[in-house]
Amino acid sequence: MDAKGRVQDQLRKVLKDDTLQLPEPFQAQLQQVKEVLRKLAGKLDVKNADERRTIRTREAVLHSEEFQALWNRIKHKTTYRVQFDNEKLVTDCASAIGQCPPITKTRVQIRKADLAIGRGGVSADETISAAPITIEETDIELPDLLTDLQDKTQLTRRSLVRILTESNRLDDFKRNPQQFVELATESINRT
Repeated sequence: MDAKGRVQDQLRKVLKDDTLQLPEPFQAQLQQVKEVLRKLAGKLDVKNADERRTIRTREAVLHSEEFQALWNRIKHKTTYRVQFDNEKLVTDCASAIGQCPPITKTRVQIRKADLAIGRGGVSADETISAAPITIEETDIELPDLLTDLQDKTQLTRRSLVRILTESNRLDDFKRNPQQFVELATESINRT
């Protein structure tokens, strides 16, 4: 690996040839180290630039009757229709959100740390950690729920309004907006 932590071709070659050597204290973990390194290194695809050839298109083949017949059979895109029962979808989504576990109040935990940036990367040493603080509902600035859900679910605003009102869980949104949006998105997409 280089100084910036990028995998070099030499490591890829050693992994491909299965000639990786580790110091004696780490021999027992050789297999696990190889697996991790293979995931990080990727494949070794070395191509000789001198062997590069230009391939010319054969115009005669493109204009032949056989090719034109083949092209006319495969060029059309497949179209299909899907029919949704909107009422059932809205009811099922509202029911799924209604059956989700309760949402806790928003809590914040403040931590301070000293950061050190060196050749080995970034290291952090926690200096101060406060106990979690519960935030009151009146102190939370509420985000645009419909736009957020619309982007994540691809449903119309009208459908989302019906789903949310029928779920009877909008008070949970005031309690913890982020958790409610994640829960509603997951429930709607799953349904």
